[in-house]
Amino acid sequence: MPYVGKLRTLGLAKESSAGTLNDTISTFLAFDPPESIFPAITLLEHKGIAAKPDMVLKASQGPAKIDGAKYKIIVEPQNIGEILMATFGTDTVTEVASFTVSAGVNDKIDFTEDGGSEITATLTAGTYAMGATSAVSGSLCALIKAQMEAVNGSDTYTVAYSYTTKKLTITKSGGVFVMKWSSGTNTLTSAKTLLGFTNADTSSAISCTSDSTTTVAPFSHAFTRLSSETLPTYTHYVDKGLQKSYYVGAMMNKFTLEAKKDSWVMADVDFNLLKYDSDGTQTATYSTLNPFTFPQAVVTIGGSANYDCSSVKIEIDNSVKTDHVVGSTIWPTKIWSEGFGVTLTADMFLESDNAEYAKFIAGTESSFSMTITGDTIVGSTKYSLSFNVPSIKYSAAPLQIQSGVMSIPFAALGYYNAGITGTATATLVNTVSTSY
Repeated sequence: MPYVGKLRTLGLAKESSAGTLNDTISTFLAFDPPESIFPAITLLEHKGIAAKPDMVLKASQGPAKIDGAKYKIIVEPQNIGEILMATFGTDTVTEVASFTVSAGVNDKIDFTEDGGSEITATLTAGTYAMGATSAVSGSLCALIKAQMEAVNGSDTYTVAYSYTTKKLTITKSGGVFVMKWSSGTNTLTSAKTLLGFTNADTSSAISCTSDSTTTVAPFSHAFTRLSSETLPTYTHYVDKGLQKSYYVGAMMNKFTLEAKKDSWVMADVDFNLLKYDSDGTQTATYSTLNPFTFPQAVVTIGGSANYDCSSVKIEIDNSVKTDHVVGSTIWPTKIWSEGFGVTLTADMFLESDNAEYAKFIAGTESSFSMTITGDTIVGSTKYSLSFNVPSIKYSAAPLQIQSGVMSIPFAALGYYNAGITGTATATLVNTVSTSY
């Protein structure tokens, strides 16, 4: 039996093809029994014997489908990305501009080339994304290259940045150069700290690398629903106490996120699966970040921010189905999504503004967005999770309302609007530099 009250281990690994085991777990979650994965298996009955009531039914355990990938997790900036990818299917990653150059503060680079006299590059003030290389337009790496080449001789520079080591490498096309962080004319206003260098001149060489790490670069993950390809499938690794099991070919069926007063933001996850195996071994590494909480959420409805809500729930339904094919195994071998539906429910406080209630009565459309912010990553950039549904129509609300302050349970359905050409999206900002 499970250890009641003890967090168990849940791991996810994206599969290269549906139903193909991937035992290299990339994401670990903590889930609470009894809200956990369990093998709720639809039995395949022997039809001939089933027609005889005085005979015991023969059944084969596990041939039809597994409905049991249901669990509840606390939403954290590092654990929700894989879940959102499973829900939407596409992750577009963009680095958030967070490296700030200030004129007269950290905008100077003093350097020499091939033993010559000192020259100074001045970085243009602004806030930049670092960029992986100087080939990334508008990045800090590109700015460093451009400004150093603007004051030097005929040689060119390549600037590269590693999101893993968080260090910068500057390479000259030929000869040598020295970054004069200590002895330069503008050492007090140099960019050394911004670029991860200490207060020491670099060695005369064709390249130099940061002495220490820079600040962490944040990234925005924009999740959108696939239009022409199937949703990804995952292998689930589950520590069930007495054994460790693999559930293979898992596709997101329903995802529900709920922000409720006096609580963490929680996610209910429901996968459909193809088959399972057991006796896997994995080592869990959990997120160390603080979870998102209800007081950090800001809701915008109909274009007006700061609607007062005591709870908000977003449910995404992918209508995932599984089935057999002729000549295959007793396990289902096909899994697919039949749609994409978004439902919103909220307990809203309305006072003098009854605009949203009027939209419900008139059957007109509105819009919804919610942004939850967490700890600060760097500067003014914070960990955050946003949901945006550009077109909604209310499907439920009280028919009678009193005057004064009102607490009204609203329900709305997201729908596609050809004029807006938009659909529900989610955006996660964290420090993960690659797509999920």
